[in-house]
Amino acid sequence: MFGYIKPRKSEMLVREHEVYKSVYCGLCHAINTNISGLSTLVLSYDVVFLVLFRLAAAKEPITIKKKRCVAHMIKPQAAAFSPDTMRYCACVSSVLSYYKLKDDIKDKRGFGRFKRVLALPFLSGFRKRANVDHELEKDIAAYLDELDGLEHSGNFVPDECAEVFGKLLGRICSYGFEGVYAHIADEFGIAVGRWIYLIDALDDYEEDIKNGEFNPYSKFETLPVEDLIHSLDLELSRAIRAFDLIDCGDKTVSGIIYNILKFGMPDVASGVINKQTGDNN
Repeated sequence: MFGYIKPRKSEMLVREHEVYKSVYCGLCHAINTNISGLSTLVLSYDVVFLVLFRLAAAKEPITIKKKRCVAHMIKPQAAAFSPDTMRYCACVSSVLSYYKLKDDIKDKRGFGRFKRVLALPFLSGFRKRANVDHELEKDIAAYLDELDGLEHSGNFVPDECAEVFGKLLGRICSYGFEGVYAHIADEFGIAVGRWIYLIDALDDYEEDIKNGEFNPYSKFETLPVEDLIHSLDLELSRAIRAFDLIDCGDKTVSGIIYNILKFGMPDVASGVINKQTGDNN
């Protein structure tokens, strides 16, 4: 959905890089199989990260097979298969994409809104085919409605908005788990969700101001860069502490997750902050 959660490839082991690519391909196949052949509409690095986390928390094994697809008709690519996790993440991604698109249509103007209106029937169909658990979809819609209410009420407290999105991701990460692992997954999801909301708001800051759209930082005379850096670092530390409590059987999967949390996401944050502050060093 957002595309901020990526690994630092230069720090990945060869095996980690291969598994990461295979999970991406496997998720694409899962979307094609369960939702639609238009997988690019709901496929993102963020959902790959969700797959990896769910695999780690559930200790669910993956099987890697060579598969052809429209993008790789001649040379088959390695694709990871783990039916329960892949299907869940593919379906949740479709539901999230649908509700985010509806929210964007309310907020965007001009050609940006027109493009989203054209895409809405496709994502509406994806959402129906996803057939996500009713209670889970109800919670997703409720959190997004709460967030929309905060934003349209003129709430300019970034932390309050980030907390709602964090709770949404916590619900998605912890769905189906029980006991202590449900609490760990919820804590992990809240931290990552808060980080995503804050970095997305910062990334969109200039465009939102230019277009007169809501941004939780728009009422600040100057961007609170130092406070924001501290908040982003705090959320990543919180996510790492939560993941430390998970006994992941696959060291390659856990290695990829740690790479993303310790290197990839900080790299993305630095790039967004430098863009907004004009610091290219």
